[in-house]
Amino acid sequence: MLLQEFSVVRFGGDKAKADAVYAGCEPLTPEDIAEIIVFAVGRRENVVLADSLVFPNHQASATILHRRG
Repeated sequence: MLLQEFSVVRFGGDKAKADAVYAGCEPLTPEDIAEIIVFAVGRRENVVLADSLVFPNHQASATILHRRG
């Protein structure tokens, strides 16, 4: 789960509905993803980073979340 404006667009500009998507969760931020990209491109040229799967610690899969509260 990544904090982004997709949810606002998805719900036709309804910010309350968009915020409810993230209720009880601490989503990843664009800065978290940027940090991973900087790490990846900073590897020596003999290193191949073939795959990266990133979830916040409360998200077990794309469909399973543990919400606080």
